[in-house]
Amino acid sequence: MPAQQNTRLNGHRVVLDSQGKLLSWVEPQERAYDHIVRLGWDFILNKVPVEPDGLKSYLTYATFDPATLHGTDWPHDPAGLYAMFACARALAGHVRPGDLTHSPWPFRVFAHTNLAREEYPAQMIAAIKLFDELGRLGLDGAGDYSRTRKIAWNWLMQYPMRNNIWSAYFEDIPFDTDLLNWNQYSPLETARYLLQHPEADPDWRRHSEGLIAWVERTFAVDVPATEHYRWVQQEPVQYGQRWGANAISEQTQQDMDKMGSHTGRYASVCALFYEKTGDQAYKEKSFRSFNWATYMAHEDGLITEAMAEDNFWYSDGYGDYVRQFLAGMGSMPEWAPPKENHLLYSSSIVTKVSYGANELRYSTFDGDATETLRLASAPARVTAGGIALTKRPDLSQPGWTLDPSTGVVRIRHHGAKDVVVSGS
Repeated sequence: MPAQQNTRLNGHRVVLDSQGKLLSWVEPQERAYDHIVRLGWDFILNKVPVEPDGLKSYLTYATFDPATLHGTDWPHDPAGLYAMFACARALAGHVRPGDLTHSPWPFRVFAHTNLAREEYPAQMIAAIKLFDELGRLGLDGAGDYSRTRKIAWNWLMQYPMRNNIWSAYFEDIPFDTDLLNWNQYSPLETARYLLQHPEADPDWRRHSEGLIAWVERTFAVDVPATEHYRWVQQEPVQYGQRWGANAISEQTQQDMDKMGSHTGRYASVCALFYEKTGDQAYKEKSFRSFNWATYMAHEDGLITEAMAEDNFWYSDGYGDYVRQFLAGMGSMPEWAPPKENHLLYSSSIVTKVSYGANELRYSTFDGDATETLRLASAPARVTAGGIALTKRPDLSQPGWTLDPSTGVVRIRHHGAKDVVVSGS
């Protein structure tokens, strides 16, 4: 569907390329994703007000009023907004094998009685990642954590990976006793895990591609416009596929509005699929959907989750939305700004980073790690733990590689946490 010259998307003039496919509203395109990340973080750092309780608004509220920027009355989920944290001992102590209608852990529980209100969430991958990391660190809880991880993994592969009942993730919704309110979050994050950990599943490529395809069939679909959407867009339909971009909805029964963070999540997983497989179709899907997601952001730092001027969430609009662009540039470093220095990805947690006039320094939690950077110029020297690393054609051994056409540098270091990249 070609765009008319005055066609707008969430208030921005739609920009198309010569093939009629969607570009970002940010110009130039090569700096679009970086610009969106900066808009979001500048808002969080410098514009969020302090509430009467003395705390920044995002520490007390899930949503805010765009006119006053102060919080609004909606159920808050601090665990999800702050860190998506989990307690390993509690999880290990309450795990169960699960079946078709019961997950290894229930979804919602009466805190004062420990009685389950809903028995089924398909979102197992977060707990699996937690137990993976505890095992990697040698913290296995006398074997309880590896046993618990195995139970969760076996259930995941036996049930939702086969029947696609990806139900129960979002908590600010009514009960879903029929398990029909499917969401895109759990399958896409499961696909991300399979792509990042192919050793966990011999059939990782088919499974991850199948999850992406299921999300496309289920959530990249046209849906009727809500009253507010019609007021903003003046269109009767929210398009799931338009100008070459897939726009993703949140959940099947509660909210099928097209949303920025969920479209960004889909785009970042497609970018990762391209990174791991080289399939060009997924690079194109990622590019167009990231471009669609940029239209949810505005120059004043306000980021709408859906196409509505009264729908502003700290989680969806900032924490979740921004990190999808960061993940996408980690997979596709040429989408980061050229002629600038950026550390885009590390296989370990980056504990500190500093950008100097002629060098970039960073430290990682693990001594054994790999990083992806895009640099303004070729490095003259790369050291890890003070020892010079060798420039190599690949990273089969510790060292560094350079793609001179893009300025992309990849580094592998072993037994050293402190890395310095020096210019000429």
